[in-house]
Amino acid sequence: MVLVAALDREAPPTKIVKGAFEVQLSLEDFIARELDAMARRLLREGYATLADLPYEKYLRSVLWTRITEWVLERDQNRCQICQGKPFTKFNPLEVHHRSYDLATLEGRRPDQLVSLCNGCHKRIEFYSDERKRTALVEKNVELERLKQLHASIREQRLPVRIVKPKTTLKEFHYVGDPSYLEFYPVAMLGNHLLHRLYLKHRDVLRLPMGSSNEMIKNPSGARVLSKEKSAKWFTFLLRDQTVVLKVSRACVIDVDAWLPCALESEEQHPTYWYAA
Repeated sequence: MVLVAALDREAPPTKIVKGAFEVQLSLEDFIARELDAMARRLLREGYATLADLPYEKYLRSVLWTRITEWVLERDQNRCQICQGKPFTKFNPLEVHHRSYDLATLEGRRPDQLVSLCNGCHKRIEFYSDERKRTALVEKNVELERLKQLHASIREQRLPVRIVKPKTTLKEFHYVGDPSYLEFYPVAMLGNHLLHRLYLKHRDVLRLPMGSSNEMIKNPSGARVLSKEKSAKWFTFLLRDQTVVLKVSRACVIDVDAWLPCALESEEQHPTYWYAA
């Protein structure tokens, strides 16, 4: 468990220039000033070592803020499992402890600190039934398992077969490895398709209120309306491992013309789905 540290603009640089090269400072060099200040604080508050300081106080310390900044810089601001980058300042990356020994807390074991997105961090900290994992060994095993699983996803990607049984009905069948759905459930495919369709025709479409990812899971699905008359033009819903797109007869958009680019990736929102 970790807290995301806010970064101080007056913090010392994480890199220095040596000749023509920019070199990252070691973590110990980067936090030397904060570590000295922490030693004085521990003496003042009566704690023998940093390991005795309550963990929540540690996470709120300037020392942890600096450690977080260095680790994120080292990891190029990417989750070390899914390689994702934060889209906005409201969903920053977090730094996960693989160990809580004194050397790690003091920043002398940077290999025991890793940048993670909130979603991947939760997968490590909690079981699928939301029970908390407590054993560090088990968390580390899960971290390695997830890294290997997502590496396979990046290599194999997520194949989708598009079926057009009739003009008003399109089906997107996931036909890849079922284990990959742990990261990318079929509801996420539906959400991707919905937003791809909206971005292509945003001048005439209006997105549904609320989370489209959750609405797609409902029996009635997520409805996309026309802007002008608020008429229902599309409905996205789930059936087993298939996303179903229902097209209203009132719709004036040529959906068949959109299908070839429906699974395309974008620079800002990359995807591993592809038409099989």
